[in-house]
Amino acid sequence: MFTQTQRAFRLGMTQTDVLESGRIGTELLVRELEQATPGYVSVSNLTPNFYVEQRNAANVSLQTLPGNPGLSRTNAMQDVFFLTHENQTWKGIGYFVRTNSAINGSFGPVGTLYRYETNNTAAQFRLNPAGMTVGFNAARNGASPLNVSKILDGVVHFEVRAFDTNGFSINPTNSDLVAESVRTNSFLSPIVSGLVDYSFPSNQIPAFVELELGVLEQQTYERYRQIPVATAQYDYLQKQAGHVQLFRQRVTLRNVDRTAYQ
Repeated sequence: MFTQTQRAFRLGMTQTDVLESGRIGTELLVRELEQATPGYVSVSNLTPNFYVEQRNAANVSLQTLPGNPGLSRTNAMQDVFFLTHENQTWKGIGYFVRTNSAINGSFGPVGTLYRYETNNTAAQFRLNPAGMTVGFNAARNGASPLNVSKILDGVVHFEVRAFDTNGFSINPTNSDLVAESVRTNSFLSPIVSGLVDYSFPSNQIPAFVELELGVLEQQTYERYRQIPVATAQYDYLQKQAGHVQLFRQRVTLRNVDRTAYQ
């Protein structure tokens, strides 16, 4: 009885730690995402105000839902970048998930969420707006780990979905890709079913975004890391949907330019 009580206590404490860490990470993302701002520089996907890229489109991880082996949940891994503006300073903020502390561009179904930040004066930003994304690309690809901080371990799902001013999902298929791009003035690419790359330049940012963050419970994450073979790791992960804490929040972007959606 004592052993079972102690085990239940440890599991409860582990779940509390994961919930607290996940909430802190989600609150940080929400606080910064809602400040995303159009840069008004040029209509080019090289100088985006808001950018989302699906990083593992070829092997999106699936997890079998508990009690229903016929259904699976799709876990996405995305890189997110956006601009914010305060007084005479422009900031470029990015988030991405990688599988090790060296941040060397390696990908996997479970990893660590990292945060990147850079800043420029208004004059510097106007001279070289693409410099913000150049720094982010170098950081997330492992070429330069500068300005990168570790946020959260055990992340199995990280996705940001964009919505227009009417609350409709900006999620085109091949058949309506052109119409969707014209309607929102954004560069869009369908990746796999339900997943899209976004790039919002000039005066465009989403009106709303939906943030999802999935975090493995600590014991499950440690067990996953102890498995030496990648295929065995993936097989184990597929059965652990019940040990993922999922955080979801709808975020209103306060600085949206509604003329971008006319």
